[in-house]
Amino acid sequence: FYQRDPDLSLDEPNVVMVRALADWPALRGMPQQAALGWGARAMRLDQVPQQFRGRGVKIAVIDSGAATTHGNLNQIRAGFDVVNKNVDRSTWNVDTLGHGSHCAGVIAATDPAWGIRGFAPEAEIHVCKLFPGGQVSQLIDALEYCIEQQIDVVNMSLGGGAPSEALERQILRARQAGVACIAAAGNSSGPVQYPASSPHVLAVGAIGKVGEFPPDSYHSETLGNDIDAQGYFTARFSCFGPQVDVCAPGVAVVSSVPPNNFAAWDGTSMATPHVTGLAALVLAHRPEFQSVLRMRSPERVEGLFQILRMSARPVTLGDPNHVGYGMPDALIALGLSTVQMGMPWQ
Repeated sequence: FYQRDPDLSLDEPNVVMVRALADWPALRGMPQQAALGWGARAMRLDQVPQQFRGRGVKIAVIDSGAATTHGNLNQIRAGFDVVNKNVDRSTWNVDTLGHGSHCAGVIAATDPAWGIRGFAPEAEIHVCKLFPGGQVSQLIDALEYCIEQQIDVVNMSLGGGAPSEALERQILRARQAGVACIAAAGNSSGPVQYPASSPHVLAVGAIGKVGEFPPDSYHSETLGNDIDAQGYFTARFSCFGPQVDVCAPGVAVVSSVPPNNFAAWDGTSMATPHVTGLAALVLAHRPEFQSVLRMRSPERVEGLFQILRMSARPVTLGDPNHVGYGMPDALIALGLSTVQMGMPWQ
């Protein structure tokens, strides 16, 4: 619940009533009844056959850790506390911010009859804990871990510093080694932040959809003025520029937070794992990644990025600087739809 100008009293307690996420019709019965977020449905994950679960693909989440105390994240076994590595590398599963857990849930929350379902519940998740306190040198360390561990896709819901030559060299090294980096464009409603602005990563902007959050919630503050006929709009905070490749749902995204709860958050940080999760499904289930693009190489990364871009459909009335090619579509990206790749959607 959000009120722009609350009428606060100095004389008595100010009582604010909040509503449960499960009161929202689309989340009714959650978490006892497993739910698919509106973003996953918008990208048509609900129409992807059940057996497409991302098995055999390795994903790294470079973030604030991931709480394995959570029922949707307790299958995560691998990680590396980059910031604390000289003392204890194994504290990657302590997530004081909740940010990494939220991203990990969108990507790979297991789907028992409880909580939320991620895009690739059978992918192998590696958690590189970089926050709070991480520095560029430690992000370089985290990418080194990804190269060594032969990670397929890296989720980087981070950014904002000045471009770094050393980091750029490492991102390029990762790409040469077949590691695909997917990064959040940023939330300052200005130019695309670094490292999303690097030509060697896939940059993701954030969109929302009218009707997917209560009108009296903070999410309504993110409404852009480019709402299309389906209700999609560019999130007000989303960074923009020619570097944006695609956009994804990043307003009122419900996912896992520590210790074993759920929260609806906004950000290009929330949009990015939608694309990372879909990327894992593409690598696991599209035949060319078992044949011509099986070997880890920059061509494999570019092939993956091209499929994600070409599967996207135009959304919002905003220009490509905000949404890039549009929102990736799971059925088209996986080669399951009869709609031609790259054809404009009606």
